[in-house]
Amino acid sequence: FVTLNVEEFLKTRPAVKNVQRSKRIPATLADLDEWETDNSPYKLPSDLKNFFLLSDGLCIQWTAAHKQDNHPVGCIQVNPLHKLKQISLTKFTIAAQDSVEIESSDEEDDEGSSKDRTDQDSKALAAFD
Repeated sequence: FVTLNVEEFLKTRPAVKNVQRSKRIPATLADLDEWETDNSPYKLPSDLKNFFLLSDGLCIQWTAAHKQDNHPVGCIQVNPLHKLKQISLTKFTIAAQDSVEIESSDEEDDEGSSKDRTDQDSKALAAFD
């Protein structure tokens, strides 16, 4: 289980303290079928289905020691199945080297027509219907 590797890695870091993973019950096959019915025609990939059958979501949090205090600094989270929602996107672009912009397809300008907010200098990674 991949999260164990993440947890073990974090625990080996000298400044990292209090690594905690929330306990989640597994989703059921009925839960997965219901999600796919509600979100048809979209289907979950088999590796994601297998993950949800092991744990319905994931949350690992940790703190770091600084000046004799522990401060929350990290969190890895995968939402539970019931919070997994389809979103409508027009473009997924890289606006700068270390940032990502996602543009919604439902944005309109003042006259009611869709805005084309594509950055001419950005590189499109994927387009969604």
